[in-house]
Amino acid sequence: MTENPLVSCVIATKDRADLLENAIKSVAGQTYENLDILIIDDASTDNTRDIVMKYMGTDKRIRYVKNPVNIGCRQSKSSAAALIKGEYVAFLDDDDIWLKEKIEKQIKFADKYSMVSCVAMIKYPDKTVTQDLPSNGPLEVSFNDTFLGGGRYYYPSGVLIRREVIDGVEWLDEDYGGRDFFLKITQKYGPGLVLKEPLVVFNRAHDLDYVSRGNFPDKVMAIYEKWKDCFDSRTRRLHLANIYYKGALIGDTFSARISYLLKAVFMDNKKIFKILEYIKHEIKRFLKAFKK
Repeated sequence: MTENPLVSCVIATKDRADLLENAIKSVAGQTYENLDILIIDDASTDNTRDIVMKYMGTDKRIRYVKNPVNIGCRQSKSSAAALIKGEYVAFLDDDDIWLKEKIEKQIKFADKYSMVSCVAMIKYPDKTVTQDLPSNGPLEVSFNDTFLGGGRYYYPSGVLIRREVIDGVEWLDEDYGGRDFFLKITQKYGPGLVLKEPLVVFNRAHDLDYVSRGNFPDKVMAIYEKWKDCFDSRTRRLHLANIYYKGALIGDTFSARISYLLKAVFMDNKKIFKILEYIKHEIKRFLKAFKK
């Protein structure tokens, strides 16, 4: 790694100028200052351009590209490949923000791992939750770990990736999403590192149609089918158990959730120890519905 390497920060956005402004400020305010800030506007019709121009007037590191037609968030990020100038690349979703030391803390490890991520703080309307990392310090997350669920610590707003790594794999695939992208990276370039310190804030305080429910279980099962032959039978069963347990937590109906729970226990009998957690989740769901 060269001394003080250039980091390209890519923000893809569409029609969320109010949220974008906070994202831009969080990048421009990083303690690590050698940044190339690239904003890809996916054919916005609001005042996104005005917001970006305001910051471009005072920060020459910012570049702005507007798609002539809407091509989608992932394709917008992928289109940035030819425009990236940095030795390292970081992404930021327009509704998330970085804490000011994110890049400075990640860059110290960036040449030793395929990528460096961090846990996130998830901001809901009524509370803020920090992801739990099962270690006392930074955690290596391998290809196998990523398949089994450790990939939840790899997410676009969190990762810092060497440019050569990004160039060496197919970019974000619209059919499979981020988990597939990170599986490709860890398979080819080895484990990544997850910092225990939360350096990203997910904003879940506004009304958005999040993917996690809408595409379950289709997309996660598609990823399983694509990658399952890379793993032994025990690892595949554990992966399915994790998928089914997620279904037990987010399924649309009580009967669907119970069905998923039973499947999870069948695939991995250790999931029986999750039943108490599941019951607590159902009680919270009931109380929330009752209050309405």
